[in-house]
Amino acid sequence: MKFYAEITNTAPKNRAEKAAQELAQKFHANLINSEQTRDNLIQHIQTEVNKINEEHPRCGEVETRNWNLHGQNDSLSIGDCSSLSFKEVKSELKSI
Repeated sequence: MKFYAEITNTAPKNRAEKAAQELAQKFHANLINSEQTRDNLIQHIQTEVNKINEEHPRCGEVETRNWNLHGQNDSLSIGDCSSLSFKEVKSELKSI
C-alpha cells in the first residue's frame, strides 16, 4: 500500500512550533511506498519533535498526536500548527 503525504499549516505561535512545522514541511507531497515506511516516518517525526522541545525549553511543549482513523495512521498532528495527512494512493497514472 502506498501513501501520499500532505501537510496543512497555520501560523506557529513560537520558535518550537516553527521548527516542528519546518520539519514536517520536508515530507509534504512525498510518496510513501509502504505502511512500514509511513510508521517509521511518524516515529522519526515524533523523535525529532522531542528534540525540538529539549532545544526550546521556554516555549510551550509541541505535542504530536497520531489520529488513527479507519484502522490506519491517517494523520499526525504536530502542535497546534501542523497536520501531516497520509492519503492512500488508489492508483498510479502511468501515461495518457
